Amino acid sequence: MIKLPCEVMIWEFLPALRRELVKALLEEGVSRKEIASMLGITDSAISQYLKKKRGMHFRFGVDIKQRIQQIARHLKNTPVKNRSARLIAEICKFCLMLKRKKVLCSLCLKQNPELNKNCNVVRRIK
Repeated sequence: MIKLPCEVMIWEFLPALRRELVKALLEEGVSRKEIASMLGITDSAISQYLKKKRGMHFRFGVDIKQRIQQIARHLKNTPVKNRSARLIAEICKFCLMLKRKKVLCSLCLKQNPELNKNCNVVRRIK
């Protein structure tokens, strides 16, 4: 069964992004309770991210980790009522960046080896 690019993002990228956000927010001094509320996850999920039991299928480079750290700082300083919108915008920016850099294509091809290596479906979507 084929996995859609969005499924690949949800199952591989998003947990890894959450893992890095959890770590970055903790470094910023945000409590686990506040992180759970901010990211819409449980304290158990936070524990699994920290113990590397969740979100380990995708690795970020130093530049992306630095960007995640910036996002954590911005989220910490964003009024609570505006955090959800800020988080959504930042995650969507990451997805678009992965699309532009063709990282999404390589993830999708890895999950769907039956696709042609020259597949450009995602890149054609506006």
